[in-house]
Amino acid sequence: MGQNSTKQSSASGTDPAQGTEGPRTLIGRISRHTFARMEAETARFNADYFPKLEREANKDVCTDAALLKDIALHYFNQTAREVLGVSKSLDEFQAALIDEIPRFVLYILESIPFLAGPMQEEISQGFTFYCLRVNPWIQVPDEERETVWHVGAITGQALAHAALHWRAKAWELVAEGKLPEQTAQGQETARSPTQADRLRLVLKCRDLGIPDQHIWEEAKYRDKTIFYAWLRDDTSKATLGTDRKIRNAIATLLKEPKRK
Repeated sequence: MGQNSTKQSSASGTDPAQGTEGPRTLIGRISRHTFARMEAETARFNADYFPKLEREANKDVCTDAALLKDIALHYFNQTAREVLGVSKSLDEFQAALIDEIPRFVLYILESIPFLAGPMQEEISQGFTFYCLRVNPWIQVPDEERETVWHVGAITGQALAHAALHWRAKAWELVAEGKLPEQTAQGQETARSPTQADRLRLVLKCRDLGIPDQHIWEEAKYRDKTIFYAWLRDDTSKATLGTDRKIRNAIATLLKEPKRK
């Protein structure tokens, strides 16, 4: 887990996204002292988590996914708590819940060295379900939910439930007058990464009844791998050429002008 510690700390005050005008991201607003406290919390979590992992892992894939969910929730809840503390408005925090927070947590989880291929798929698909606000259990029989592994369903559902908790916490602060609903005019907000715009485009397609598969097929990709890498802004798999192809595919499906 040492790699996770390094990645978590690197997002503090020296985040390159900050520049000279202050933090551009909510993660960048979190202080070094707070990151140190988060590291200590994670060390205490690991003290209980790793023995449990040794006892229960590798029995079946559903159990492994449930164990993965526990560590994903640890990082998600921890990050959401601190981001809420530095948010300037409810709107800013709610945007971060489906964009910056899952991106940051996914960045940490993908550095875990002991995850086998199926669990890497669980992470990737689970976060995609969550960010796209898709119910992962649609068309899954009730009797299969505890016994059959459906990739991403356990993680996606857990993240969605956790986000509901943090939205409720944020609204409590609004009700108490401690957090405005909107950022004051003229006050700089966290800049939303590229992923936010891509999610907006995909959700627009979904609202019109255009499934994700139609998008990647229109872009001439054989399967979903590159499409979901593009959606996550995973630059190791999705290039600028990928962005142009998929955006043009969406434009074709929506009958809008294409990019050159």
